[in-house]
Amino acid sequence: MRHLLMTAALILTPVLGALPASAAPYCGGTAYAKPRFVMGDASTAKVAYAGGPGYRKHYQWLVVGNIGGKVAIQALGFENGRAKWFPMGITDFGRLGQGSVPWGRNLAYPQLRAQSNSGTGVNVAWTC
Repeated sequence: MRHLLMTAALILTPVLGALPASAAPYCGGTAYAKPRFVMGDASTAKVAYAGGPGYRKHYQWLVVGNIGGKVAIQALGFENGRAKWFPMGITDFGRLGQGSVPWGRNLAYPQLRAQSNSGTGVNVAWTC
């Protein structure tokens, strides 16, 4: 059975790679960082990921806008098989950020959420 799954993956990889970008599954989205240190709602990717022992999920984000302030980012990961929000650091408005979280042997949709320290909310575009 394992050999069959590996063969199927080898056959499908070139086919999926040939699809236009608009047809490929997308991992990412846009999170809204609420103003005044209020954590925004989670933004969920449209595709789920399965990991393995020691696997880490990588996230990248861009804080859209340049009105001054900073945004705290949290990304979904797993610890001991349980979902957990991991702090990814602080990013200035108009800047890129990236980081990875433990994922392990879990199947889930990646998520990101954020909060702003200014009086204005801001969008955070992200990919994984």
